[in-house]
Amino acid sequence: MRSNPLMNKPWSAHLGSALALIVAPLALGCVSEMGDEGDGTLDEPVGEAQAAIGWSGHSWGCGGSCDLNLGTDVDRTCFLAGVWGKLGASSQAAVRVQRSGGDWILEVDAASGQNLGANAVCVNTAENRTGQYTWTWGPGEGLPTSMGFGTSSRRCFLTQVISNGAFRFNNWITDYARVRKDASGEWFLEGVSTTGVDTPVTATVKAICVDVPQNYGAWQWLAGNNHRIDPLASNSVGGVACGMTGLGGPFTSNNWTDGAWLEYNPTTLDWEQHTVNNKTAWSQCVR
Repeated sequence: MRSNPLMNKPWSAHLGSALALIVAPLALGCVSEMGDEGDGTLDEPVGEAQAAIGWSGHSWGCGGSCDLNLGTDVDRTCFLAGVWGKLGASSQAAVRVQRSGGDWILEVDAASGQNLGANAVCVNTAENRTGQYTWTWGPGEGLPTSMGFGTSSRRCFLTQVISNGAFRFNNWITDYARVRKDASGEWFLEGVSTTGVDTPVTATVKAICVDVPQNYGAWQWLAGNNHRIDPLASNSVGGVACGMTGLGGPFTSNNWTDGAWLEYNPTTLDWEQHTVNNKTAWSQCVR
């Protein structure tokens, strides 16, 4: 349903290599029930990781519920690359990247009267792609979710964040979600939410893993009461893509330019992270 105003987030998509395809324009810019995703199980092999992957970037937001088709899920894996607007509302708000009917879909489901949006990045590989793992915070819940081990090329990214009163506290240390790989090589999806505003607070966060050959670095950037822009990886060699592996802090502003998101700068050929007003985000770049 697209009866609400749509808003485009100011970010630039760029072809990562000759393999990449922009499948949807970044126009001015939820939730139908999606049944195509499993929970943490391997897909049938549908793609092979390459030395330099292609990628595409997408951005979508609205003051209600809306969705953007990101294109085919064959040999492609999509995940979140940022969240902006009021995710930390007192009622449910959500951003989702998931598969439906053979395509990837970016869905935004804002709380009533609020603005919300997200960035997504798709990479042209599905090697050892998993289904979506789920971590839940709420009464009697909150333990880390094991995502298993995998190969040395495995990379994991956030795909969905669903908040019911979460992501409202001004200290990211007590209000965050992220993926993490421990010293043994096991991956976890974990977090915590303590707002001191509403009880009970609940949150559901999902992540996906896929094999991508080259690791181009991982970061966590923090913002004070400002808008910082920090460097991630250079794409001067072509084919470098970045995704969000965690986020935290107060997503309580109804402002399109208040959040934490990754963006490609076609002038400098660099990936950058924008972090605003006491938030944090973790990111991973691959090739």
